[in-house]
Amino acid sequence: NKLSKAKRDKILQAYFGEDGARYSLTRTHINSCDFSLSNYAYAMKPDDKTLDSFSIDADRDDLIPMIKEARKISKDGFKIIASPWTAPPWMTDNNDWRGGKLLPQYRETWALYFSKYINAYKKEGIDIWGVTVENEPLGNDKNWESMHFTPEEMTAFAKDFLGPHLEKNGMGSIKILGYDQNRGEELEKWANVMYKDEASSKYFDGMAVHWYASTYDYFPGSLLHTHQLAPQKHLINTEA
Repeated sequence: NKLSKAKRDKILQAYFGEDGARYSLTRTHINSCDFSLSNYAYAMKPDDKTLDSFSIDADRDDLIPMIKEARKISKDGFKIIASPWTAPPWMTDNNDWRGGKLLPQYRETWALYFSKYINAYKKEGIDIWGVTVENEPLGNDKNWESMHFTPEEMTAFAKDFLGPHLEKNGMGSIKILGYDQNRGEELEKWANVMYKDEASSKYFDGMAVHWYASTYDYFPGSLLHTHQLAPQKHLINTEA
């Protein structure tokens, strides 16, 4: 946003224009992330279980206008995946932006948070295609926003709270992607839990993967293992 309009347009054309990369799948963040200029959430009032204070005003100066500009440029349009780096600190066990866990009493509220976000963006004319449950649930050494899940915790949250909530509120078409971290052994562990049986995998539309951990090995074994467990589900690279 500190660039001139001409420079901003040049960048957006490079990504979304007919003579550019023509991106068809994109990703944005729910609440602040490591690229944000400050820590923020859409509901900062503590213990606001009904999220009456929810507002996406923090995105109105930068993210929302940029997405709208990109959509004007993109001839075929693009899908958007939205990922949270963390819930508001008051929902976590350490009351911090980094390294906490979602408190059990806020699991229903956190599911509601996703639908509030999707609806708020829809009112702006922006459709969200899918969400990941959590960016990097294994953490990032507390370098920036994060919230930790085990495979069992994320699977239970998607199965018992997020999936049913979106379905109940007419958002069953929103894709839910699990994991959202590196390839390798950890990916296989998460796939084994998420895709254990029909009940555990019901609300997962696929797996999100980050392309780190090696500059040369693409971990074909873990990717193939994940695909073979659920060949009908997505396996999407969300970060690299």
